[in-house]
Amino acid sequence: MEGARQKVLDKLREQSIPCSQLFQEFLVEYELLSEYQLLQKNGPHTGVYIVPSAKSTLIWFGVIFVRSGYYSGAVFKFRIHIPHDFPHNEKPPFVAFDPPIFHPLVDQRTGELEFNKFIPKWKRHKDRIWHVVPWMRRIFLKIETENAANQEASDLYRTDLEQFRTKVNICKKLSQSILFEEAKTNDPNEIEFSELSDEAFSKLRAKMLRNGEKALNQPSKNSRSWMTKGSMQLFSK
Repeated sequence: MEGARQKVLDKLREQSIPCSQLFQEFLVEYELLSEYQLLQKNGPHTGVYIVPSAKSTLIWFGVIFVRSGYYSGAVFKFRIHIPHDFPHNEKPPFVAFDPPIFHPLVDQRTGELEFNKFIPKWKRHKDRIWHVVPWMRRIFLKIETENAANQEASDLYRTDLEQFRTKVNICKKLSQSILFEEAKTNDPNEIEFSELSDEAFSKLRAKMLRNGEKALNQPSKNSRSWMTKGSMQLFSK
């Protein structure tokens, strides 16, 4: 699968016009789409939901529902920022929690997650954007204090676990209290939550189940492509 994908990209580059900025942007968007498909293919990432921004292919919105450990019950929104020189980047994409959370590996001012230990240098064709997700989930399951971005959180975890728990509980309660606030941007894909009554929830759940059953029972349809089957030529259909 990965080899076939790379052959398509290499063939597209051979056919590209060197001065065509539009074509280069198309290639980047194609690679990012492939990266997002890999994220979905390598899931499910339990408790994590991600959707690309509608306004920038270099930003993906996400939310994580923490289900175990010190942060159990927390709901943290985050963004994955992809470097502007993707796919030639040497630095990994970075995760920023919004608002910032209290954690040894998260900068309390910017919300940025410290990734140097996990991915010190980005290696193209080896590292994938979806790799960021398991590392992000791990920080809530196993608390790391090395290369701390928040020294206070690191020190408390090592020397005063009770006070660390207190601070984490405040962080958890904050995440729950702001869950239904309006989106901070006008991006239609930013993840936003709405409160539902029990009756509305039951109706919505029943509708989703019906739609799911219909999708399973429908015969598959041939998808359309802008490439002729067996051809590597772009827009050959």
